[in-house]
Amino acid sequence: SLLSEPERALLSRLSVFRGGCTAAAAGQVTGASLSALTSLIDKSLLRQATGQVRSGSAVEARFALLEPIREYAQEKLAARGDAAMTRRAHAAYYLMLA
Repeated sequence: SLLSEPERALLSRLSVFRGGCTAAAAGQVTGASLSALTSLIDKSLLRQATGQVRSGSAVEARFALLEPIREYAQEKLAARGDAAMTRRAHAAYYLMLA
């Protein structure tokens, strides 16, 4: 209840990323901005993973939810009715990437 409605929606949508994601993936699938991701980091709900991914010539940080938080956020995603849409966007993003 300490999150704004957009932060709640983003947290629930980020739950589709098991094992974390890059900022680009989060933006494409959930519409997250870097400032929105940073806001969730500041509230200790999202963490910047220590591993980094090379994207072309740039190094891109990874973001991840702790598993208990991810599971809770998945329940909230289902309750919001956004689960199918978010999972389709997740699948489409990784299909395009592959």
